Amino acid sequence: MTSNSKLAEETLVTIVDYDAGNILNAFRAVKHIGFKVELAASPAEVSPETKVLMIPGVGAFGQGMQNLNDKKFVPFIDQWVAADKPLVGICLGMQLLFQESCEMGQYKGLGYLKGKMDKIPVQMIDGKKFPVPHVGWAGIKMKTSDSVSQCYFVHSYYAVDTDPNEVIGWGEYGHVKIPAIVGRKNILGFQFHPEKSAEYGLSLLQSSILSIL
Repeated sequence: MTSNSKLAEETLVTIVDYDAGNILNAFRAVKHIGFKVELAASPAEVSPETKVLMIPGVGAFGQGMQNLNDKKFVPFIDQWVAADKPLVGICLGMQLLFQESCEMGQYKGLGYLKGKMDKIPVQMIDGKKFPVPHVGWAGIKMKTSDSVSQCYFVHSYYAVDTDPNEVIGWGEYGHVKIPAIVGRKNILGFQFHPEKSAEYGLSLLQSSILSIL
């Protein structure tokens, strides 16, 4: 057994169940890569043994924030982050880590990362249309590597006006450069779906979670 596998087995990841899509897929993926995993539909359900809090999700930004507020998760997550405990966001969960979004109105986010969510423009490049939403496989490139890996995206909005120091990896859709992996210290976010990105995505999810413990 590798040291990573052993550490994962000893780590409880609690997934915030705030009535967004894709929660169960995230649950299965985290379990598949060797972590202990639980769902919590309220802060009271978050086990004191939790080492990592995860916010996955598919859906609209405003509704996502409303659900987090309705379930009293926002002050709990604020305290979690202030205590330097690991927080991971996937897709909508990653977008909620930013300051605001213009998706179907103006909405404030959790504000842990600098930037806002803006709509991906529809593009026509050399006769090829790049429709929105952006759905499918696209390459991502880490700032620390020249290699490009394919990951699975489903989104219509992307982060702009970000802090370059908080962008770990980039993706491209047509001419639009998309912050694909973001984070700082104890915070990590994926715009794509690592749980749907085959073995590379699952391996990246495991190593990334372990890196912020």
